[in-house]
Amino acid sequence: MKLTQHTSTITYQVLTDYTEISKESPLISILKVCKEIDVFNVSELQDFLKPLNNNAVSNLLFRLESLDYLKSIEKEADDWIFSNNETSYELTQMGLNVCLEGKIEEEKRGIIAMTIAYPKNADPIIVKLEPLSKDEFQDQENTKSNAKREFNNFINESQHLKNGTFKLKHIENTYALDEEKEQDYTFNFSEESYTSQLLDFSKTVKISKSKVIAELLINKYQSAYDEEQQLIRMPFNHTDLSLKRNISIDNPQYDGLYFNKIELEEPVQISPLDDQEAAQWFTALVVSRIQNYFFSDEEFNVYTKEIAEKFVEYKQGLTNSISRMELINKLHNKPAGFYIKAKLDTINYLNY
Repeated sequence: MKLTQHTSTITYQVLTDYTEISKESPLISILKVCKEIDVFNVSELQDFLKPLNNNAVSNLLFRLESLDYLKSIEKEADDWIFSNNETSYELTQMGLNVCLEGKIEEEKRGIIAMTIAYPKNADPIIVKLEPLSKDEFQDQENTKSNAKREFNNFINESQHLKNGTFKLKHIENTYALDEEKEQDYTFNFSEESYTSQLLDFSKTVKISKSKVIAELLINKYQSAYDEEQQLIRMPFNHTDLSLKRNISIDNPQYDGLYFNKIELEEPVQISPLDDQEAAQWFTALVVSRIQNYFFSDEEFNVYTKEIAEKFVEYKQGLTNSISRMELINKLHNKPAGFYIKAKLDTINYLNY
């Protein structure tokens, strides 16, 4: 099952301090190499990182040390590890955690294209963050106000996106409006969870699909839907006698959001409003489904029992509740009942 909402999105360009938590940073691979070597210097690490030259590897180690992922080791004259004059390094606990968890945090400052979605009846969400170069920044004088008010709810909140996790630390008052678009905000449901998706934003929530369907039906039918028995109570209508129906919902509402029209994947059980309507509905079904002669009361009772079983709430009271002769009497004044009445009269004559 899938729910879709057409959602407005606006892309801004902002200058910000931020933390990037990435699972794809090359620094993760470098730290894993460091873990394998255990204790090392620039030259020893360079052997594993060719074609990087000595200066590039040295700069990498300086950066990793400044981020507290590596630490330099004090030289001891009698230790064979420090037989040359190069500084040696080993992983810190933070570096080991990066290797174990497969993700790394980096403090950055720069220009980001930030796309915000504005779902109907819900708070805005960041759905895409893309670092830009200085050349790509469109500084516009008329967009320099109110940036803090616009983005305040996102400060220090982790944004989990396809290209990593970002935490915005501070946003400058300068930003530029890039573009406005309509996007599909989709909720894809499995049996035990659903995943909401819009551009790079994705979120999975654990909930049974039956609970979601119940909420959709409660919002559409209010008290007419019985969640415990998973049925909808409806008045008798001789033009539609089905007790299992495909349900379409024009404006399905779930978790406070409104979505595009859907049809539920499975038919929903329908039930009469009360005993009187159940009897009327049952009789109409018995009449409409007669296809063959019944040469005994037992055969007729089997036929009516199968129909009674379809009335979840009333099957006990409807089973064996009508005989062939009672049915003939009920048909006496009904339009188009003559043919069926003639069938039953003929059966009684033959049996006699």
